[in-house]
Amino acid sequence: MTRKLLALVAGAVVVLGLTSCMSTEESSVFLRINDVRAQNNQPQLLPDGELIAKAQAHAQEMAGQGQLFHSTLRDGITGNPRKMGENVAYAGSIEQAFQALMNSAPHFANMVDPAFNRVGVGIVTGSDGRVWVVMDFAER
Repeated sequence: MTRKLLALVAGAVVVLGLTSCMSTEESSVFLRINDVRAQNNQPQLLPDGELIAKAQAHAQEMAGQGQLFHSTLRDGITGNPRKMGENVAYAGSIEQAFQALMNSAPHFANMVDPAFNRVGVGIVTGSDGRVWVVMDFAER
């Protein structure tokens, strides 16, 4: 029992440490993704530092160019994830971008894919006021 409790506490400390690398908005989206997963009987995703950095950099790149596009999934990722996926969106608000991704079958599938166990979220507001959202998923 004590080992299980220690493992749970250690896991919570890791999650809190990594989510502290995210903005309030990014942490909110991270929690919403896990809410969607819980509602669909899927295990919770853990934040991943490399995926967070990748998502943030890609959101910044899209905002800077004013264009929506996918990244090369494995760029900047060490190790060899068994599977990766990416959701990208822009809208007038984070809520609108999140809803657009929820309403898209392929993007929703990434959010609830049982193979994924890690995620990174990046959000940037462009100079034109549009909000750019990136969710990078991996199975590690």
